[in-house]
Amino acid sequence: MTAAWAWALSLALAAAEASAEAFSVQGAMDRAAIRAPQVLLAESALREAEASRTGAGVVLPANPRLYGEGRYGAGTGGYAASLEAPFEVFGAPAARVTEARGRAVAAQADLDLERYLARWAVFEAYVEVRMGGLRLAEAQSAIELAQGVEAASRRLVETGAASEIDRAVASASLAEFRAEREAFLARQQAALLPLRELLGLLPGAPLTLTTEFATPPSCALAGPAGREAGGTHPALRAIQARLALGEATLERLEREVLPRLSFLLGLDAAPNSDRYGQLGLGVELPVAQRNQGPRAVVAAQLSTDRMRLELTSQRLLRELEARRAACEARQREAEMLGALAIPEARKALALVEAGWRAGKFDVFRVNAAARDVVRLGQARIDVLGAAWREHVAMQRLAGGGEP
Repeated sequence: MTAAWAWALSLALAAAEASAEAFSVQGAMDRAAIRAPQVLLAESALREAEASRTGAGVVLPANPRLYGEGRYGAGTGGYAASLEAPFEVFGAPAARVTEARGRAVAAQADLDLERYLARWAVFEAYVEVRMGGLRLAEAQSAIELAQGVEAASRRLVETGAASEIDRAVASASLAEFRAEREAFLARQQAALLPLRELLGLLPGAPLTLTTEFATPPSCALAGPAGREAGGTHPALRAIQARLALGEATLERLEREVLPRLSFLLGLDAAPNSDRYGQLGLGVELPVAQRNQGPRAVVAAQLSTDRMRLELTSQRLLRELEARRAACEARQREAEMLGALAIPEARKALALVEAGWRAGKFDVFRVNAAARDVVRLGQARIDVLGAAWREHVAMQRLAGGGEP
């Protein structure tokens, strides 16, 4: 019980300490590159790969063998003993060292890829949370708008200028906008979950985001010219590292087929015979075990990885082209909504509301105009979020770039 209480207290203290911490999008990307779960697992895999280099260059493929036997004849006893030590002299130890080094390089490339993907994943999660904040603000504006209409309808009913139907419609609309705000709040919490996980935050730790995304993003690549060719993309480098590892593995398997040598030291003290020692050299005959199966598997894997490299390169270029076009379209859509549609809808609402107060329109006309304003405002936020997601995808596909 005490241990559980101490653990809960430590979490609470850690959360309190983190309360003063705020993240810009760049800071979140840098933290995710260190604290994201997939990055931590990739770091552990790298340590495993580094550990495989230990003892990779040992010349002796197996421990020396000591043979001993007792002998008896003609009333006397004797013995014989021999020591055999196999070793490799045709490059297999060096090939194993190269393979272990390639395994570590491949694990490092995988770690670099996971860090890269974590950076852009947290960028996208960051954008979604910020869009959630904009949705909540827009929902609050809709509630305030509906409250004004509801209050006006109540006053008109009291003065006899409107019927109870007007007040009921305005109250229902207000309740609906409040319910929508709760739905946006739940959506915001769902968006916070992957962001917290990528940042490695403790449960209950407050999170403050400082970067704003109230305007559409640029659809230009942030990296150097020509980066969209994809040649430096971490995904391609990871595949290339696996190709190099496969080639090193194939070389090691071929080296291990070459015959092994062995030294033989012996002492023979047979009954009724002089003692004598022996020194010999043995040669393995690689006629049965030639690594045919493993070599065939590695060769097939190399072919698959070469195909994967080509297909991945083509996919990156195709998707980058599509994402760029989508980003530009979303950019234009957000501009039309923000610069034209929403101002005109607000103007129409003001005119309809003024006519309603003057008795020219009913509350249904006001309610419809208010819904148009709210719908267009939320639609612009959705388009804005989509534009930023396209921007993030473009930079991720291009193999680099910062926000």
